[in-house]
Amino acid sequence: MATSHATIETALLVLYNDAKAIPMTEATFADRMATIIQNAILSADLDGLAPNVQSGGTDRVLTGGLL
Repeated sequence: MATSHATIETALLVLYNDAKAIPMTEATFADRMATIIQNAILSADLDGLAPNVQSGGTDRVLTGGLL
């Protein structure tokens, strides 16, 4: 899943409509919601600078963009 508002919204609407239409346990709903969130996080592109967390190292440039 690409990380964009529209893509996440679509996935959430599918989940919402499925939850209205078919019996779904809280655990199933939570699992599907977690999958949507995880996929969005894992497919995110980042821009910016990540500071070095070890002394003496250099900062890392992050490229890409959060759509």
